[in-house]
Amino acid sequence: PRELPRHLEAAIREVRKTAGAPANSKLHSIVMLYLKHQYRQACMQAVAPTSTLPPIPLSKPYVLPAASHAADAPLNTTARLFRRAADGKHGGHGGAARQRQFVYSRFRQVQALRDDSSVCTSVSFLGGSDMVAAGGLSGEVRIIDANAGEVVDAFDAHASCVVSLRTHDSSSATCGEDDSLLLLQ
Repeated sequence: PRELPRHLEAAIREVRKTAGAPANSKLHSIVMLYLKHQYRQACMQAVAPTSTLPPIPLSKPYVLPAASHAADAPLNTTARLFRRAADGKHGGHGGAARQRQFVYSRFRQVQALRDDSSVCTSVSFLGGSDMVAAGGLSGEVRIIDANAGEVVDAFDAHASCVVSLRTHDSSSATCGEDDSLLLLQ
């Protein structure tokens, strides 16, 4: 073979690099039509169709892949509770999401109680009434009417942050002779 001058070889390399793919041929259009038809058929039969097309083998019909990581936790709450012993904390993959969906489908926020003067750190319902006891960062405990959202009473209960409040229906409180608080059961 005869050798070409250097400037022609460089020009040929440049043309090959910038030319890209060859023009569409009859074979190319037939193959593309076949693949589009095959993909449409697979989409009609798929459980979860994909938006991007993976490499397709031409030797066998194309089937879309099955959806991965489907939630296998049961929809039934009781069945999910029984499966916790075997499948872990939430009763299977997707169990936490199903639990949140169950809770938020049955309960809704009625009212937000907010006090700008103190940050609430603990809350407890007072048994037998619509009152709420709320402890704050400064050690103050507020008794709040849950229906009206108004502070009924406030008192200093501790020198530091109130981290836990508990109420008991049969408890009663009384003041001693030395102004100490006595809790009786």
